[in-house]
Amino acid sequence: MEPKSPAPDSVAASGKKKSSHSSSGSPQPTSPKKKRHHHPSNSPEEQSRSSPAAPAEEEKDRIDAAPPSTSTSKPRVHSPVTSATVDPSTLDTIRMTRRMKMIRELMSTEETHVESLKTVVVEYLQPLRALLSKDQIKKLFGNIEVIMGWNMQFLNRLRLRQEESEAGDDDGMYFGDVMAEMMVIMRQLYSQYNENYEEAQQTYKECLKNKDFEQFVQNKSIQNQKANLLNALYLPIGRMIVYDSLLREIISLTPKDHADYEDLCNALKLVIAATKQADRVVEKRKNMEIVLRIQSQLTGADIAEPHRRYVYEGDVMLAIGKQQKERKLFLFSDIILGVKLKKKKYEVDFKFNLKSLRVVDIEEEHRLFKLIDSDNTEIVLHSEDKQTWLELLNSTIKKMSMTPQELKSLKDEDESGYVGANGSVGADSATLSRDHLVDLIISWSSMKVDDAMAAVRQVASRLQNERKQERPL
Repeated sequence: MEPKSPAPDSVAASGKKKSSHSSSGSPQPTSPKKKRHHHPSNSPEEQSRSSPAAPAEEEKDRIDAAPPSTSTSKPRVHSPVTSATVDPSTLDTIRMTRRMKMIRELMSTEETHVESLKTVVVEYLQPLRALLSKDQIKKLFGNIEVIMGWNMQFLNRLRLRQEESEAGDDDGMYFGDVMAEMMVIMRQLYSQYNENYEEAQQTYKECLKNKDFEQFVQNKSIQNQKANLLNALYLPIGRMIVYDSLLREIISLTPKDHADYEDLCNALKLVIAATKQADRVVEKRKNMEIVLRIQSQLTGADIAEPHRRYVYEGDVMLAIGKQQKERKLFLFSDIILGVKLKKKKYEVDFKFNLKSLRVVDIEEEHRLFKLIDSDNTEIVLHSEDKQTWLELLNSTIKKMSMTPQELKSLKDEDESGYVGANGSVGADSATLSRDHLVDLIISWSSMKVDDAMAAVRQVASRLQNERKQERPL
């Protein structure tokens, strides 16, 4: 059965003026007070009074410098325009040409997105209704049918607005009001989908126990090697990140006195709210990929769980009397694994649940610490990175005992954060605390010069990226 979706608003072509949206099911836009046309002034004096960035050099900078984006997609890099050889009116034309190019890219990618959503519904959701329960379908696909309906309506309204622009003599396409209206609802729909995404992953894993479901997924992969249900379920999350990137670019090419400017800024605020949540899902997904990578290196152990987060790893020595044996530690959000290398694979030597684990610092020994389980199983470990291990173990154990409200209040918490071995900090790590940074510096002092400098450069790069992300729009 074809999924129901809201009918697209009726938008009549009206030459230079914006269309009146009369569909009872859609919000009614208010008529913009600003003029629709944006024509460059004839004289340099008038241009300097009317342009939001009158000097040509400032105008050039604003054209070529988009606001920083949280998107995983790289924004386009424009060729620089030399203001010394191009007058302001020409710069204005270049800017508007680039703006229209980005709007076309928005529409083109929206068409691709809608077709992809249709594929998910038709090729996966509808056939699986015969194999899975209603509850499983709801958990696996969330509100993706409703999202598809609203994206179809959004695309239709963009197409109608494009037809208006081509039929009239406007100097460009005006769509900010459509974007602002649709994003009010789409933000809510996509946020609901983001919240369900982790449960969808868990449901997918449980459904694989159903032989008919497993066979269905395998058949889809045989028919199309690129077909992957998990990737398909990720589509709405990735789309919000693309909206963020494209809107920032379009706004950077839109003059402040343009009729679209205010509406586009309002739309971007709504997108940013949803994108932040999408970014968290992206980081969780990356973290799960790390967990799966470690899983592929293990024999005789299953550690891949949707709730589990990778935190840290490193080489240590297991102290047994006067002997020491090489081991590798993997710290996760709820367990710690000690493994040994055997035939190019890791074999689990010990596994502790963090809820029942005690961490003891052997203060008289600079590099030794203990792990003690609830049954008093005691492991003595030797590590050059002792201070980092102690801090991360204690902080991870502390988080396990916190309530969801307490966890939410932690400003620096990032479930996907991790720190690599040998004092390095991964690209997805949480913001470094002052105490942790001090501990890292101390650990670097005992490293070889080349290793220490590599770790320092990695941390410096991470801090620079964090500073860029904190800059206002």
